[in-house]
Amino acid sequence: MSNSIESICNDVEVLLDGQTGAELSRRLKDLWRQVEGDLLKASARVTHLTAEVKSLRKALKKANHRLYSPTADRPPQKTDIAEVPQDTPVADEAPHAEPTQTTAIAKAARRANAYRGGRAPKTFGPGVEEREILIETPDRTCPCGCGGGIRGYDIDRTVECIPAQYYVAVRKYARYRCRKEDRLIGTRFEARVLAQTGMSTSFLAQIICLRYAWYLPWFRQEQIMAAQGFRFQRSTMVRWAGRVALEAFKPIYDLMLENLLAQSARLFMDETTVKQLSPGDGKTRTSYMYALHRDDRSFGGNLPPGTVYLSRRTRAMYNINQLLADRSLIVHHDGYRGYGHLGRLDTPYVNIMSVDCWAHVRRLFMDELKAEKSPHAVEIVDLIAELYSIEKPINGKAPDVRAEIRRRQSVPILNRIDSRLKELESNYLGKTDMGKAIRYVQDRWTGLTRFVENGYVDLDNNPVERQFKQTILLRNNALFIGSDEGGEAWAITSSLLQTCKLNRVDPHRYLVWVLEQVRARKPRAEYAELLPWKAPLSCRIDVPRTR
Repeated sequence: MSNSIESICNDVEVLLDGQTGAELSRRLKDLWRQVEGDLLKASARVTHLTAEVKSLRKALKKANHRLYSPTADRPPQKTDIAEVPQDTPVADEAPHAEPTQTTAIAKAARRANAYRGGRAPKTFGPGVEEREILIETPDRTCPCGCGGGIRGYDIDRTVECIPAQYYVAVRKYARYRCRKEDRLIGTRFEARVLAQTGMSTSFLAQIICLRYAWYLPWFRQEQIMAAQGFRFQRSTMVRWAGRVALEAFKPIYDLMLENLLAQSARLFMDETTVKQLSPGDGKTRTSYMYALHRDDRSFGGNLPPGTVYLSRRTRAMYNINQLLADRSLIVHHDGYRGYGHLGRLDTPYVNIMSVDCWAHVRRLFMDELKAEKSPHAVEIVDLIAELYSIEKPINGKAPDVRAEIRRRQSVPILNRIDSRLKELESNYLGKTDMGKAIRYVQDRWTGLTRFVENGYVDLDNNPVERQFKQTILLRNNALFIGSDEGGEAWAITSSLLQTCKLNRVDPHRYLVWVLEQVRARKPRAEYAELLPWKAPLSCRIDVPRTR
């Protein structure tokens, strides 16, 4: 095109002699240069917008996956990524294989154990009450009038339900005329959990358990009560539940937090966002709910599991540092920079071993695999899967056994991951998602490989992330926290009830038991006996755990 412009300018100069032709030729060349510049700018803009659209589509796909897909990061089958090799035999051409003796025995055992008598009888647990209801004629004789008596019963079982019933208990305390002292003597009133309130321990346990154990907001509880003709304001429930948490449960909560920090060899730590009402402007701001979680089953520990939540206004580093200062333990986390001081020399956190999370690493490469179908991401995901396959047989083994097996089997896989990431580093820019994933691993390599030498360490931070399911469910139902005190009450009560669930303790029966102890003015020095894992057998759940 530029040659055509030059030809046109030459023709113009020939046809129009003198200054007029030269001026017109110059103006044509200037106009063409301007058009070329605009085209280059438009092309650059199109390139930029194309990259932005691609990035937004990737983010949208990731968001849809988190909203509507399973939460587990399962790598796709190899046949979904690469073509099946041509020499792979099809089903009809597969060689015939004789069943081994072990396979035959296993099949025979399954056939022998199969129930072949129709529907198996239903069982609803050993603690379920059965009430017999006799269906018979008034005179217990044959309905035709022949006078024949009963010779047995046909049994039919149905599950019945009595909804929660609310009533007001009116206790009349007798007053006596004392002739000896010539005065009236009254009966001592029973103590209340909260002075000058009309709530019993059973009612307090019910509304608190529905809110924090089964995630039912206050306004829904108010509606359920109203449907039964029982009027009770949710503002009263909020106020009294907060007082119970901050006055009655707080000492138990403090003991549980100190128990986790002082006695645990290893803790998992994470945080999630919760909306909090911002007074004055009618809006909400973001606050954070931290969680400390203990679960020693992976290395055969015998300390009871527990979870403690902490409500904080920000995600600042000092929230973590204040909590873990002068402690000596292993802390699993998600790689957030706020944990950067853990384990540093000349700090109060020198005795803390900081451990990063392989699940977060896998998540980054899985996002790239799903968005770009990158074969390099597939390689890394497959190598991480090999690491996890080694962990399954040693789960629950002693720490020394776990460390020895990891040194023999996991170290070669880690070396392959490290060398492969170094090879791929130069292939991706730092701002691309794949480049960020590679550098994420390289920056945290020390924290990611501590599990090799220490059998107390796990590969990921998933145990504490699972503890946020109840927080997220309550967050979705309740929408926001009303105040700092409300956030603290949320953290305290959720800590007790979630720890109850971890230790197979019924939350409602536990709350009734604790509130009765508080009502009886149990000394604060004995509050360690009220920790969830020390609940009496009457609070235990006997029904086997179902998946």
